[in-house]
Amino acid sequence: MTMMSTEGLEFKTYLYQNTGAVYEGTFKGKMRHGQGHWKHPNGELFEGEYFDNRQNGKGIYLFGSTGKMDAGDWADGQMDGTGIYFFNADKTTYYVGGYNKEKKNGFGYYLYESGVMTVQTWNHGTLTNEVESTVVDRITCAAQVH
Repeated sequence: MTMMSTEGLEFKTYLYQNTGAVYEGTFKGKMRHGQGHWKHPNGELFEGEYFDNRQNGKGIYLFGSTGKMDAGDWADGQMDGTGIYFFNADKTTYYVGGYNKEKKNGFGYYLYESGVMTVQTWNHGTLTNEVESTVVDRITCAAQVH
């Protein structure tokens, strides 16, 4: 992760005329840089860290009225590192684990709508292994989610 200096940052509110989206946060020159909050009229929003005009660092992306949500580590505008993706507004179905350039990667947990949890291994978006979780796995996952 890139460490950001607060030197040269200015807090602004910016309206994107072509989409109606609004960004409130810090800028470095004309680029979003530091902490910010972006909201689109359709309800999508991102709140978190920016570096050179892209999501970079910790952040949360909400997918409008669907209730779907990505939260975790970001790099170059994509989920990258450890994160959680909620598939529904009730947050009862989710994946928590590794990401690389927006694709599941490495080790993670998947909680199905049925309540069954599995431990998964991914290779750049391709599921390579999946087994039902143990009680210890469920506890470990719960500690990461809450």
